[in-house]
Amino acid sequence: MPTISVVIPAYNAASTLSKAIESVLNQDIQGNPLELIIVDDGSTDRTHEIAARYVSTHPHCIRLITQQNQGPAAARNAGIAAAAGKLIAFLDADDQWLPGKIAAQLSVFTQLPEIALVCTTMNNRRLWGKPNIVVLTFKDLLWSNKVYTSSVLAKKSALLTAGGFNSQRRLSEDYELWLSISAIQPIALINAPYLVYQKNSGTSSRLWAMERAELETYSIFYKKGLISSSTYTLLRYWSLAKFARRCALRHARAMSCAACKIILSPSCLIPH
Repeated sequence: MPTISVVIPAYNAASTLSKAIESVLNQDIQGNPLELIIVDDGSTDRTHEIAARYVSTHPHCIRLITQQNQGPAAARNAGIAAAAGKLIAFLDADDQWLPGKIAAQLSVFTQLPEIALVCTTMNNRRLWGKPNIVVLTFKDLLWSNKVYTSSVLAKKSALLTAGGFNSQRRLSEDYELWLSISAIQPIALINAPYLVYQKNSGTSSRLWAMERAELETYSIFYKKGLISSSTYTLLRYWSLAKFARRCALRHARAMSCAACKIILSPSCLIPH
């Protein structure tokens, strides 16, 4: 039975780390050996203390790596390098797995041995009109990144062949890796929400930073010759259109919230 290594990069995650760890320990791993590697990426809060406490109570399966702050890509790469498992899962310190996740993914690897990684949907979402297991290709991912990093269980060999996470990037480095893997081997998505994902949409400036990172990712694969000129142009327009839509939705929500505050303001409840 292959060892499953779970990598949790953690930076100032004291308020959420325990729940993430417990969601791993509560998995049914069907007899497979499990190791959990927590990578403290230079935290300044109680993250290290909390992680060390779990190491002391679970010394047989939990390890702690400490490094200077280098970002999530470098932290995950450190976990990959230290991992003993042939299968590696990733979980961000503010996310949680639901029961049965790993068991479901192991079943897919058994059914489809050619698959490089298996991911899932999240937050009660499913792909409408799709089967329980969806095989995704490089072209599929180009138009829509359906791989949530915290849902991934991947073959270590596939991660290493693709070069791991690009530690020079702080955004879209995970998307770059999934595209690199899918260009070599197909990947699979379980059309069931086994992940509780804490989405951090951030500010409008962060939205633009995320958009620029996605455009950079497309540029990387265009320069590698994996995307044609016409497809590259269409992808850029498509990405910018999605960005404009997100900004419009953000603005509409902000206006709605502002209107609610005015309506619910005590001064508005006093007859004039």
